[in-house]
Amino acid sequence: MRGLRHGSAIAVTVQGGTQGRPIMIAHRPVVLVVEDNKDIRDLLALFLLENGCHILEAEDGKQAVQLARKSHPDLVLMDLSLPRLNGIQATTILKNHTDTENISVVALSSLCTDVRWREKAIQVGCDNCISKPIDFAELIRILRPYFKDDTNPGFSEHHETD
Repeated sequence: MRGLRHGSAIAVTVQGGTQGRPIMIAHRPVVLVVEDNKDIRDLLALFLLENGCHILEAEDGKQAVQLARKSHPDLVLMDLSLPRLNGIQATTILKNHTDTENISVVALSSLCTDVRWREKAIQVGCDNCISKPIDFAELIRILRPYFKDDTNPGFSEHHETD
């Protein structure tokens, strides 16, 4: 697995001795959540926001490809069962273009319980395949390596629930 390439940065300033200059830069990984179910998308966004990420959202595969090409997120959480383009098709498109081939993609789908879908997701370029319903302890374990080289406090060891 790869560490994150970039993220959005937040400069924190304090009045007084620093004369308004930034005293700390916090990097926030950018995660694209691709999910057609709004409730699940909102739940994932809230979870990721609470863990220090910046969130982008797409509700179908075509929108996901367009947003990934425009925004170059650090990580894509990709449902496999999507309208317009399914997650396999969208991942294939992302992995076959030089401007998006290095974006990490993790499948997050009820289809991941089927070994054939899991193998297909990995074959087209997904780094991992997480089953729904979402086990958030498993999600943390799988996502932690993507954030290991980041100064982001989210997904640190103290979040482990085992």
